[in-house]
Amino acid sequence: MVVRAVLGAFAVAAALGAVGTRISRREPALAAVAVIVAFVWGVVAGLFLLRALPSLPPTTGLDRFLVILLPVALAIEAEAAAHWLGGLWLTVERGCVALVAVPVLLHGSVWLEGGGPGLAILAAALFLWASWEGITGEVRASDDRVVAGVTVLALVVAGLSIAMAGWLKGGLVALPLAGALAGALAAEWGGSRAAGGSFGRDGGGHAPSGLPGLTAAGLVALFGLVVVGRCFGRLGSAAALILLLVPLVAVMPAAIGRGLPGTAAGRLLGSASYRILLAMVPLVIALWGAKADFDTRLGRLLGAAPAAARHRAVSARLVSPRPELQAVPAFEFGRDRLGGQEPPVERGDVWNVGGKQAAENDPPARCETATERIGMRPEHRGDDVGEDEVVEWVRGKLVKGG
Repeated sequence: MVVRAVLGAFAVAAALGAVGTRISRREPALAAVAVIVAFVWGVVAGLFLLRALPSLPPTTGLDRFLVILLPVALAIEAEAAAHWLGGLWLTVERGCVALVAVPVLLHGSVWLEGGGPGLAILAAALFLWASWEGITGEVRASDDRVVAGVTVLALVVAGLSIAMAGWLKGGLVALPLAGALAGALAAEWGGSRAAGGSFGRDGGGHAPSGLPGLTAAGLVALFGLVVVGRCFGRLGSAAALILLLVPLVAVMPAAIGRGLPGTAAGRLLGSASYRILLAMVPLVIALWGAKADFDTRLGRLLGAAPAAARHRAVSARLVSPRPELQAVPAFEFGRDRLGGQEPPVERGDVWNVGGKQAAENDPPARCETATERIGMRPEHRGDDVGEDEVVEWVRGKLVKGG
């Protein structure tokens, strides 16, 4: 299902982007807007195939990211691509979105209680605004596709890291976003080649393509996912910082290389291959750290019961004719742990592997749940249950089966 969602997002974004750029071949601004719109529909198609469409009105941080933050950022970039907005007003709008991004994502959680978070929110807003302005300006001036391609890889690594940290749904949502961005970039590249390498230059000497808008979409998507994954998905602070710095690692060598024209160092720093390899270093570090942490927690989970008890439990599950003993839930067990009530189970729901049977076998909620410890309100429901709940549930099942 995940592979189908990623391929569907890529195909829809690439197809719509190709059609849009071909129809509007003589209108570069319209073609730039077309690839941004293609990215939007690619995301919608991918989330639909993944069965992870956000709820309306949005109730979780992930929903607010998909329904509020990302669409507003894309609307601003579409206005910039169509030359409806520019200069100071474009900078002000981006700054306003960056300033409210974290409060919107963390709305209703304990992360915003008290006066402490103000400085962290301001620092995050400044980082998002500076990277948004600086990187998109660099891409607009140089028509550089390396940063956008690296951002696709960063989205994939961020999704895998969040999933391995214990939040399966939040991690998997990143993959259709990466697929849609890759499809829209492919359509933009194909349209640019069909038009003769570039759509030409506007009055300011910049290329009026959809590449800056797609790059901005990737930056905002990466920022939103990392913030939500850090606050609600147990993503580590070091991994979150590394992932956010990946686009800067890809763009900084090119900017430095232009300051050294005609030199071997300048040519090396401006090389696309060198910049991609340089950006892969933090991505590999982040993914390796997430995998090592996952292996450690998985070993703790599997080592909770003696080997003989585990063997008897697995054997009983395999030979038992009772189907309820074979229901093995994943990261969501079908019970609202904070409310203590059982939500309705939908047939084929990808997030409720155990379904109704798993909810009946689920132990009662503890006084302090994992979601409360990581700063979540009851409205986040069962899709954000922490990894400690998984460990303790499986540990109890294995010991009981022995």
